Amino acid sequence: MGGQPVVPALRKRGRPTAAERRARESEILATALGVFLRSGYGASTLDELAAAAQVTKRTLYAYYGDKSGLFTAMVRELAAEVSLDASRDRDTLETLAARIVSRVHSDELVALHQLVIGESRRFPELALILHSNGDARHIARLAEHIRAERSARAEYLAEPLFSLLLGERHRRRLLGIDAAPSDAQAAAHAHAAIAQLGLGLTGLRRVRACDLLPRLDSHAGTALVHGQVGHPVVASGDAAARAMREPDDRALGELKRVPGGPEDAIARHDEEKHVEVGLGVRADVLPRRQVGV
Repeated sequence: MGGQPVVPALRKRGRPTAAERRARESEILATALGVFLRSGYGASTLDELAAAAQVTKRTLYAYYGDKSGLFTAMVRELAAEVSLDASRDRDTLETLAARIVSRVHSDELVALHQLVIGESRRFPELALILHSNGDARHIARLAEHIRAERSARAEYLAEPLFSLLLGERHRRRLLGIDAAPSDAQAAAHAHAAIAQLGLGLTGLRRVRACDLLPRLDSHAGTALVHGQVGHPVVASGDAAARAMREPDDRALGELKRVPGGPEDAIARHDEEKHVEVGLGVRADVLPRRQVGV
């Protein structure tokens, strides 16, 4: 009334809200990485870390307990930005793998890896912190995507996939030989790693085993069958048919004993007794029209 401006009520000072604390923690952890990379782990102090984040040392003690606790929280935060929590994960296996390559090969995370290698003799807990809160998280998320998007039987390939996402290129990054990959290069690296383990979807069509088996049996020769996802074995049409009808250890063992066969007709069973068929350049081996795709 009377043209007086309305002044919003100020929140009483006191304990910060959950959102305010989370925002403050994110700022602290973001600045902590810069301090650790600039000064090293052993030489950095809580006074320096607090000053960089513009908080009191008491706040750091309250949030993290000590410098090791702060370092652990920082690694977890960095890993969570790469392998997202399930509640906000909209990734596919391909997009997650590409982001892992892009971030783990980035300048700041390569520098962090170098720091841990350089200081782990004095502070052996750093290596365990980096692996258990970073690498292990990425492997677990890859396993979840493989299980959901490919097959539960292929879940064990998460660890070798993560190894391929690092590989020789990450070693060259650690040695300072190569530059960080572009987004396109990271995606290509991820695609190649996924394909190398037989987890790629390019060229695959999903059909019911009962629809495929009579047609497969009617063809002379052999077919390349994945007895375990990612581990191709060559089998005759009869052995392939048995394995797809009854995909158990005995049937898979029989497949592994059959030599020879073309590599462009691929049939892969999963626990649901479906078959994924990929066609190569020789359409006469397993013609597209004969598998209904």
